[in-house]
Order: sequence, then C-alpha cells, then structure tokens
Amino acid sequence: MEGVKVFMDEARITGSDEISHFTALEEFFKKCREHGLKLNLNKSKFFQNEINFFGHRIDSKGLHKTNEKISAVVNAPVSKNVHEVKSFLGLVNFYGKFCENLATIANPLNNLTKKNVRFLWSKDCQVAFEQIKEEICSPKVLVHYDPNLPLTLASDASPVSFEFDIIFRKTIEHRNADFLSRLPKTSEELEVKDDITIFQMSQIEALPVTSKELRQETGKDIELGSLLKALREGKDLQGREAQYTN
Repeated sequence: MEGVKVFMDEARITGSDEISHFTALEEFFKKCREHGLKLNLNKSKFFQNEINFFGHRIDSKGLHKTNEKISAVVNAPVSKNVHEVKSFLGLVNFYGKFCENLATIANPLNNLTKKNVRFLWSKDCQVAFEQIKEEICSPKVLVHYDPNLPLTLASDASPVSFEFDIIFRKTIEHRNADFLSRLPKTSEELEVKDDITIFQMSQIEALPVTSKELRQETGKDIELGSLLKALREGKDLQGREAQYTN
C-alpha cells in the first residue's frame, strides 16, 4: 500500500499532505479489518510531525540520527581487543549512510579485524576512532528520495575502499540522498586496477537509475563529459571498462 510501511508488529503510515495521509490511513484500516487484525489504540499516535522508527528520526526534511544512537558511539571506550573493535564498527555502520567516506576513514580499525593481524591500537587507529565519532555527531540529514529530481552519482577513488555519494541536484543546491561506502572484496583487492575510478564505478551493485540515464547525465556534466570524450578518443578500454564509453 502506498504510504504504508510495516515491520513485524509496527506500522508507519505517511502522506505528503492531509488528503494523501487520510487516504493511506483509510486503506490501512480497511486491510486490517479484512484480515481480522486488531490495533492497540493506546500505542497508536496520529498526525505526528516527526516519528522515531528503527533508530532514526524521520520528519518532512528527511532522515536524522537519534541522540540515543549517537551517544552509544560517542561514549564508546577505546577498543582493547578485536571483539570490541567489531562491536564499535557495528554501531557505526548502522549510521554508515550518513558518513561520507566511512570505509576509508575506518580502514585502520577494519584492518584490526582481519585474520592473522596482531592487535595493536596505533596512532592511526586512534585518529580514525576520533574522526568517526566526529562524523557521527555531525548534523547531516539525508533528504527523502524524490524520483522527480535529477541525481548526481559521485565516486571518489581510494586505494582502500569504494566511496559513492547519491546527490539530488536542485538548481544550484545539492542535497545528499545517501552515502555508499564499502571495503573491497578479496578478489577485488587482488585485481589489477589500471584506472581505479572506472573500476569503482563498475562495482556499484544497485543503481537508482538505468545505465542509459547514467550515460545521458554523464554527457551533460562538464567535467565528466570532458573525461568521457577523452576516454572515447584516446584510451583503449577493454572488457567491462568499455561499457562506460559506449
């Protein structure tokens, strides 16, 4: 149902305005009645300007972090073993979509969790630990996805991770819709990367747009358009790299 999200025994009904909200509510109540589901009125809240759901605060502006989750990260002590490092990274990754270049920043900590690596809390680990906490405390908001707005997919080449930003372009204002960040798989670490930027683009597992739309928008971008032209005219691309110039 449009405007209705259900997780286990909780339901969230939304609408862009009062009419759409009433419509979603009526449809939801109708379905509950048809299937004999009973609702607890005492636990129900109606016409809220913002709600907390799944560790996030959601309002008309977008998706926010909650103070409770932020405090858990900020108050976390320095890790003394691999298990504590993994627990800390688990807390951080919950809000990973809010953190730009998280996989790169957290690389020293991720290295501690690898097999046959001696646990040593180095200066780099401490710097990463503190920088992650700063990122989590930042007031970044992820705006609601709007299929009617043009998107920019930005890729940042890094020798240790893959970083992508999905950004809405609205006149001269750019607003983040999501930060995507992950470490390379073992097979990817071993692969020769003559052009790491193109390699990164090939690793995007799920695009919010089609490849055709991506090519069209790339051609409109001044910098990317120039790069694409240079690749077409001067670089001999083979295999999967070639798909980005077709």
